[in-house]
Amino acid sequence: MRNKIEWRKIPGYPWYYEVSKCGLFRTLARKDARGWKIKTRLLFPTDGQTYLTMEDGTKKWASLAGLILRAFVGPPPSNCRLARHLDDNRKNNNVWNLAWGTDQDNINDGLRNGANYVSRGHLGKKHSEETKKLLSKMFKG
Repeated sequence: MRNKIEWRKIPGYPWYYEVSKCGLFRTLARKDARGWKIKTRLLFPTDGQTYLTMEDGTKKWASLAGLILRAFVGPPPSNCRLARHLDDNRKNNNVWNLAWGTDQDNINDGLRNGANYVSRGHLGKKHSEETKKLLSKMFKG
């Protein structure tokens, strides 16, 4: 017997987007603002991020992990703004691998999982030329 995938709508987002517990994301059949037919299809966000077209035609940037948490767990608590991947694998969007958390929770997850954090956002800001070259080599190869 095959397992049936449970799909849920995402609170606060248009009715035509759904996510599953196993990390899948789809858009339902509908007509767009121009009257063109759109078929039900699976969507595959790049790097766990996607643009959602809202009902008024505007686009909104969202993380797939955050959408799955909103649908299956609920909105983020007031002190937690991040959708964390507990195993640090951004492609593993199973609901059991996701949790709301803080920046510090996310850093602690990375340290627990053996990740080595060096912020790329600091390249070129406060580092010496020698350090910039070293960091650049680390990220390129």
